[in-house]
Amino acid sequence: MSFVSPISDSLFTVPLEYQWRIDFSGAMGVGKKRATGLDQFIGDDSNSLLRYVTTDDFISQLIEPDRSTSPVLTPIVFTGPTGTGKTSLAMALISKLMIAVENRSGGRLLPFSEASLGKVEPSDLDTKPVYLTGSEFARRFYAAIDTDTVDEFRQSILQSTALLLDDIQQIASKMTAQRELENLLDQAIEMHLPVFVICNTPPAAVDGFSQRLVSRLATGLTIPFHPPGAEARSRIARKLAEIHQVQLTEDALDQLKNQFEVTVPRLEHLFGQIKLKQRITQEEESEDVVKDNMIDTALLQEILTPRDEDLLKMVRLIQKRVARKYELNVSDLKSNSRKQTVVLARGVAIYLTRVLLGSSFLKIGSAFGKRDHSTILHSYRKIESLYQSRTPESEDLTPEQSKTNGLIDSLKQELTDLFATQIGID
Repeated sequence: MSFVSPISDSLFTVPLEYQWRIDFSGAMGVGKKRATGLDQFIGDDSNSLLRYVTTDDFISQLIEPDRSTSPVLTPIVFTGPTGTGKTSLAMALISKLMIAVENRSGGRLLPFSEASLGKVEPSDLDTKPVYLTGSEFARRFYAAIDTDTVDEFRQSILQSTALLLDDIQQIASKMTAQRELENLLDQAIEMHLPVFVICNTPPAAVDGFSQRLVSRLATGLTIPFHPPGAEARSRIARKLAEIHQVQLTEDALDQLKNQFEVTVPRLEHLFGQIKLKQRITQEEESEDVVKDNMIDTALLQEILTPRDEDLLKMVRLIQKRVARKYELNVSDLKSNSRKQTVVLARGVAIYLTRVLLGSSFLKIGSAFGKRDHSTILHSYRKIESLYQSRTPESEDLTPEQSKTNGLIDSLKQELTDLFATQIGID
């Protein structure tokens, strides 16, 4: 049976029941807390590259690589915004991999270096795949230095069946931890140990990563994750509506389908808001009316649209975060300054306000020094053109353009987490 299931030419699903198939050493219960209720990762053309890494053929190559002819597949680096399913899919793939390793080694999980070579002798280790965040990796490594147990720390990773490093950007500027990771990756690559790395942006765009670490992470595969496209959003919304027992009209579902960059966590928050609205309605209306209550486009609009005072607070927060990144004051973004840094920062703030809050250009202009909506539109389109020209393998972007794109990615993730309960509709 194939691990990945094509539904149509553009839509495919990956079962997530494997995600909880085995325990991850070092995970400290984090996996269960990430469950969303969905039993599938749902992808479409916006994430077409993921089809390759979710196939049975790819899993087989990880287990039984032809060490003389196979391309280096590890590390497998997943990059993209929060909520796009990077960690869930990586855990599902590793769990699927573990099932195959167990079957190959007579029902026992062995260090991958032994299992992949067909060695099934008893092992003294209770081997599991290892899950560590970037900050936890650094913390444990520094603790190992203090206790003179660095060799044990390294072996606990290299003798595992697989390694998942989540939020690896957390070790940016921690050069000692980066050097240790570089050396571990060298050994893991030599051993064909499956290593999955999660990063919120392409590693080359992370400020504070050494060139050597970026080079090591680029040795295997880098797969970008994008927010689900319209077809995937539609299927996800229908699945979550069923899970949460929320009834939406087809028009309301279409409204969700056409949203920009809607992710599963944001939809989860949305359905929580809908359930709250329904409970309030039940208290205010008769039982007969509530029984046939449906969420239509008008009610959905009401739920999704933040109050003016809340919207103003969110715009101010965007302005503060952007100004801080560019070492400016918020007043600079609202000023008439034409300095290159100020113009760029102002454009980024305008772009993020439009993308994250869905505010009209007229309202954005009012929040940025009472500028005309046509001026705001021009600034938005300039940044949109710059940002959408980015590709992981692009070679024609200047260092300044790459830095700007990385900064936008970082701010989008940071602010999206803060605004998770809002999905703006213009």
